[in-house]
Amino acid sequence: MPLLLLALLFLLTEVAIAQRPSDSFDNAVFNAPKGWRRVESGGTLIFIPQDLRSGERVLIALLPSEVLSSNFRDWFKAKIRQSLQDGERIVKESDLLEQRVEEGYDTLVKLIETRDSAGYSYHRLYLGARPGNRAEMVLYLASSAELFKRYGDTFQGFALSLDYKSARSSDISKEATSTLTSPPKINKPTGGLSGLYTGNKYRLNYNALTNTYEHKNVNIHYIFSPDGRVYQGLPKGGTLENFDMDLATRLEPKKVGRYEISGNKITLSWPDSAGSPSDYKPTSWGMKIGDTPFYRVKPWNGLKLDGTYSVKSFVNTSSRISGEGGIAGENVLIFRRDGTFESSGFTGYAASTSNVNTAATVKRSGRGSYKITGNTLELKFNDGTTLRSTFYVHPQNESEPRPGLIVIDGTYYLLRD
Repeated sequence: MPLLLLALLFLLTEVAIAQRPSDSFDNAVFNAPKGWRRVESGGTLIFIPQDLRSGERVLIALLPSEVLSSNFRDWFKAKIRQSLQDGERIVKESDLLEQRVEEGYDTLVKLIETRDSAGYSYHRLYLGARPGNRAEMVLYLASSAELFKRYGDTFQGFALSLDYKSARSSDISKEATSTLTSPPKINKPTGGLSGLYTGNKYRLNYNALTNTYEHKNVNIHYIFSPDGRVYQGLPKGGTLENFDMDLATRLEPKKVGRYEISGNKITLSWPDSAGSPSDYKPTSWGMKIGDTPFYRVKPWNGLKLDGTYSVKSFVNTSSRISGEGGIAGENVLIFRRDGTFESSGFTGYAASTSNVNTAATVKRSGRGSYKITGNTLELKFNDGTTLRSTFYVHPQNESEPRPGLIVIDGTYYLLRD
């Protein structure tokens, strides 16, 4: 299945800041695709681009909302089968992606490629949601992979704006109950934030070699100063405890900006771009900027880890000229409670054309002792080399006896054993 299709699976979990929905239909609220024709038929809302050529087919369909009276997964699979035309069969399909979104409801995503009785192929992306007691489904359909890619950005914008009234009603009810049992929260004035916060977004990046869009997970870090300044990124060499905002302003001026909190709005401005206000909501674990949660990072003095942590990477280098190929890599760190560690890793390259196959691998390894002071991880190798990195246990994994996710210089390392 084309990489574009696989990448679009992850669009729907992105937590980027989207415009406030301005349109609605049944239980759904959203931003309608600009310039697309709107058609309502049989309780279904359909959007169709107006620049299609003869024989091309693309649409976004909001299927009728239903009260869920069965298992959500079973309902979702049944709706996919019902949406197929007579004689249309599935020739390729992705795994079912399950995700609980920040708004507090479950979603399901599945991609399929079908072929009808006349031999025509269709690419279909199904997004299901279970807000409250409702079941919702959105279909994005294109009659070719090229069309699927061409209108992918428009569908992404639509999907990011999509929300449901039943989910909002549930949130309002929870907030009302909280107001009755908790003292009112008073937002801080301009400035006032302090320390490191981390957030996460999913984006599509264009790969010029493969002429496709690929999914990329982007980790965002902000260091806030109470005086209204903010640094984007992580300090080099594990120096968070002694971070000097004045020095960063002189050495990395493009990374230092200003923030202003006014009521329930926050504005982040940078030297090369003036910011615009975004929704701001302080929480017990940090804050939300727009729809993006930012978790407050705490220090980890004396932490002893126990387990194998690793990060994997892959870059697709395939093209029509060079043939199929890719660069893969993995870094592994084994930590023990006695303060020792082992490291290993590799970078491998493979490529093939119709008559030539090539491959190469570079391996590396080491061992020594480690210690964690505040948010600094120090690795002392037996050969005398010392490496210092910014370190923290991801805030969502802080309560685990063996943290399932640690972050080293902004890179996510997963517990593998």
